[in-house]
Order: sequence, then structure tokens, then C-alpha cells
Amino acid sequence: MAAYNEGIYLEFNKWLTDIFDMRYDWIPAYYRDELLSSLMHTTSRSESENHFFCQVSNSQLSLVEIFSHFDHCMEIQRHKSRKNDHDTRYTHPELVNESPIEQEAELMYTRAIFNDFQDEIYHIRSGVASLKSTEEGDYLKFSIFDFNAYVLGCLEVLIKKDSEDGVDSIVSCSCKRFEQYGLLCHHILYVLNLFRVKRFPKRYILDRWKRDAGVNIRTALISNLGNEKNLKVKEISREITLAGEYLINSYVTDIDELTKVRDQMNIMIQKANETRYQRTSLSKRDRFAAVLGYDQPSEVTVRVPSGIRNKGRGSHKRIKSQKEIAIGRYGKKHRECKLCNLPGPNSRTCPGL
Repeated sequence: MAAYNEGIYLEFNKWLTDIFDMRYDWIPAYYRDELLSSLMHTTSRSESENHFFCQVSNSQLSLVEIFSHFDHCMEIQRHKSRKNDHDTRYTHPELVNESPIEQEAELMYTRAIFNDFQDEIYHIRSGVASLKSTEEGDYLKFSIFDFNAYVLGCLEVLIKKDSEDGVDSIVSCSCKRFEQYGLLCHHILYVLNLFRVKRFPKRYILDRWKRDAGVNIRTALISNLGNEKNLKVKEISREITLAGEYLINSYVTDIDELTKVRDQMNIMIQKANETRYQRTSLSKRDRFAAVLGYDQPSEVTVRVPSGIRNKGRGSHKRIKSQKEIAIGRYGKKHRECKLCNLPGPNSRTCPGL
């Protein structure tokens, strides 16, 4: 009974209590408040690449075959990328409630990200309710009950509506979905619906999820122009890219018109080369910060937890489940007693004696 109560009431668990007492020494990378926004780690990226290339290659291939398979894999990825871009631009998904925020998200996000955003809208229908609301300074706090949550309890949503259409609203939720994945949760969308917000809050729109995130422009070099001019440059660059693809698709069967378009573009490229300015080289850190829209701190303090001592190097053995252990024991020859022919005892410990 004591073990049962200890499993139910975790405050009596000594290990959890000790770990919680030293919570100030936990590694900051595991904090939920950090703006990770679904960033892929180096290990995950390496495992993903290995899984993709190992499907079409092995250690028995020659060098020529490896390069041939590599080119084939890259062409498959380019084809998938072009197909996804085509579906995002020229097809329109079915909207859930046709709200202004959902319509704006459909024009702004890529198709895969919009599907994730639409899943949050479905969760609003499946069971979200507001219990009470209180004022905390300039903010209004809502207690939200989610019927589909894994843990029973209320979530807190803070909102500050600065403009009439809601484009400058400040919102936050205790589930920390935006900090972890970069997308608003259905609890915040539920509160925005209560306030009848008609515009998507611009501070919660990350550039990495937008349609024009793949445009090859040097955003870091034009950041000193201001946010509005920077967005205008990205918009014009996206229009130029779409115009080039549209002309190619239109004149793909007319070689003469396609040649004229190529000659005009070569003239413009030659003019740009004559007036080219000196570009500054960017470091890898600055390039990632420009693409992701987040400046990584120059120094990261990682505090090692104290009081941990690992004795030895470990057994290096994987922990097996009960099912796997039973499968391994099946088919093995067990010892039997020579007197009673029962498994387990021997002639000295036989109960028949």
C-alpha cells in the first residue's frame, strides 16, 4: 500500500524531489520558455540525411555509382520541392470556418505549415472552453480548459489588444506552443476568436514558415534599411521569381519567344554586373540568423548539475521489454528433473522425494 501511494503521490518520491530541488542547475536547453521554434539539431539532421541516402546506397557501391545515386536523390528532392511550391501557389485548401485569420494564414504560410495551423483550428471545435477571465494590469487573463489535453487542469492565456483589428495584439499561453514550434496554439486562437480579431498578429508570424522564405536574397545586408523596406524588398524579389517561372511556363512551346526572354535577362544581368557593389562576406552564424529571424547569443552558459557521479562506463546493453525477453526464451531447452520429468527441480530437490 505504501508503494501504491508513493506511485500516486509523486511528492513522496525521493528522486523527483531531489531533482526538483536542484532545478536551478538544469541545462537551459530544456527550458520550455526558450524560443526554440522547432529548430532541428545537428544530430537529427544527420540521422535524416543518413536515412534518406541509405535507401538507395550501400557500402558495396563503387565511387561512380555513389555519385550517380547522389544526383538521383537530389533530383528527387528538387522535384518534391517544386511540387510543394506548385501546390502552395496554385491550389487552395478547404477552409474550416473561413475566418479572416484563417484566410490570411492560407495566403501567407506554406501548405505544410498551414495544415498544422488548420489542425489547431480543428482542436477548437473538438473541445475548448473558457472558464473565467480576470484583469492583470493592461492584460486580460483567461482560464482555458482543454478537454483533449493529456493532463487535467486549466491553461492561462494573456492577451493585450493594442489595435482595433488586432494586428498589434500581444498574446501568450502557458502551454508554450509558440515558443517550442513557432505556431500559435488553439488556446490563443480561441481567445482571438472571442475578441473577434480580424488580422493575424504580425509579431507571431515567423519568416521561416512563409511562402517567400525560400527566395535567394541577402536579407542580412539590407536589414539596416528598416523593417518596412526589408519586407518590400522580399516581396518584390518574390514577384520577380514568380514572373520568371510564369514566362518559362508560358513560352515553353515557343522557342523564339523564350529566346527573347533569355536575351533580355542577359542584358539586365550584364548591366547589374557593371554596377555591382562590394558585398561583405557573412559568417555561418549570421546567415542562419538572417534566415531564421533570430539572433543567437554570442555566449551560452551551460551549468552542469552538481551531485552526479557516474561509476564505470556502463554495461552498453539495451534494456529489453518483457515481450522481447519472452520471445528470446521461447525455443530454449529447459532443465528437467530425471525423476518426475518436470521443469525446474533436479533429482536432489525433487518434491516427489
